[in-house]
Amino acid sequence: MSRRLALLLPIALLASPLALRAAQPQFWRIEGARDFLEGEVQGLSIDSEGRVRLAPASRVLHDPEVPTVWCVAADPKGALYVGTGNDGKVFKVDGGKGSLFFDAPELEVHALALGPDGRLYVATSPDGKVYAVDASGQSSTFFDPTEKYIWALAFDKSGNLFVATGAEGRIYRVDPKGKAQPILTSPETHILSLSLDDKGNLYAGSAPEGIVYRLDATLKVFVLFDSPYREIKALETGADGSLYVAAVDAKGKEEAPRPSGPTPATAPPSAAPVAEVTVTEAFSAVPPPTGASGIAPRTTDPPASGPPRGALLRILPTGEVDTLWASSEEIPHSLLRAADRILLGTGNKGKLYQVRDDRTWSMVTVLPAEQVTALARRPGGAAVLATSNPGKLHLLEAVSGTRGTFTSKVKDAETVSVWGRLRWEVDLPAGTEVQMQTRSGNTGSPDSTWNDWSAPYTHREGDPIANERARFLQIKATLVGKEGASPLLDSVSAAYLQRNLRPQVQSITVHAPGEVFQKPISISGETEILGLEGGPGPDRA
Repeated sequence: MSRRLALLLPIALLASPLALRAAQPQFWRIEGARDFLEGEVQGLSIDSEGRVRLAPASRVLHDPEVPTVWCVAADPKGALYVGTGNDGKVFKVDGGKGSLFFDAPELEVHALALGPDGRLYVATSPDGKVYAVDASGQSSTFFDPTEKYIWALAFDKSGNLFVATGAEGRIYRVDPKGKAQPILTSPETHILSLSLDDKGNLYAGSAPEGIVYRLDATLKVFVLFDSPYREIKALETGADGSLYVAAVDAKGKEEAPRPSGPTPATAPPSAAPVAEVTVTEAFSAVPPPTGASGIAPRTTDPPASGPPRGALLRILPTGEVDTLWASSEEIPHSLLRAADRILLGTGNKGKLYQVRDDRTWSMVTVLPAEQVTALARRPGGAAVLATSNPGKLHLLEAVSGTRGTFTSKVKDAETVSVWGRLRWEVDLPAGTEVQMQTRSGNTGSPDSTWNDWSAPYTHREGDPIANERARFLQIKATLVGKEGASPLLDSVSAAYLQRNLRPQVQSITVHAPGEVFQKPISISGETEILGLEGGPGPDRA
């Protein structure tokens, strides 16, 4: 009995799940658009191939000192009109200076449109009206609907004004004399967006069922698309007859939804479009670097986890629908056609994207605000961006900035680790540079107990990481340009070695007397029984 137990105990130990191997080098690799977008970006652009470069320069045109800017309109002379929230004010920005142009009695200015008569038409909410404001700032009530909200305005070539409303989802056509006619009374609660094409077709987007309507020149109504989203936030027509759709909040989720836009001063509509999402992070093992450079081959980013929170859709003239861009984290708020691409303003991280019909995209810039709520184009083509929280007006320049930084998310090595070498792949035009730095610590969020940022590393083929051993690591890249040229960062890789942990015996199994274990069949074909390899012992007959 004792002999058999002595034989079986080693067997049981070998069969138990012990991790007795020494720790192996691990590699943390930042590569691809998703990895870079998970970090903090300032002054940089990231494209769908995961390449990082300097973003276009931007500057603040006007700060109206309000939390929200809902809409922007540009007149032929280049003056900009800015509709804001909480106090219902419209500001005029001209020649680099901003001034109050119109102060509405209502709290919110959700839409602006320049009329063919040269007046500015201002839509207010709640319980709002459409005001016509002349160049001197004198106003008159042009249209007073019974609906509580006015969400969008659009003029046709004949000077008729289309007005989209809620909480009764209607569209009115108001002629130049102010005579109104309802042309669509939908089952929807809100008509949120309008767009006209060159043929005179009017497109409208709704909530809470995310319907895209088309009204032709005879005002015949046709449902162009019953989308899988709850809210059609913005519409933009394309030169080829396509329609671009900013959609929010995928249908079919059980969670209670939340508002998709900046928080207004007043309560939202009773059935306001809303959104909710659950984001799950996942990490996969990365193989050791290969090749002379020590950089592993490029891998394909996995799709964003969680249901789509927002998407940019393209409805082709044939009626087919193509998803050009989607995100489980970001909400599209605004659209603007720019040559062969669409500019897409999002929240809640203040990012501007440009998206092409072939589904390639670029995160153009990140503004210091939560939402990019409106986009407009000045004469000459320069893009103007309106943000909320805080509410400001920004101009996007045609040239790149001179400096930008990427700060990675914190890497958790799971145990205190020794840091190896830092490597990175980059293209450096003449006069440009990339400065790489690291810091480490033992708290999940960087604080005063972390090491300071290291001095910049100089050898992209591999520099030893100059931080104290710790559990957490963070990487910062600073891109510096020269005369419009920008470096191009492709990937970063950091090696580390986890501390060896003491082995732990998780279980011991004592088998019943008489049980034996058979080894795999040997080459000779003979069956071997564990514990009986040595032949008869002193206790065996």
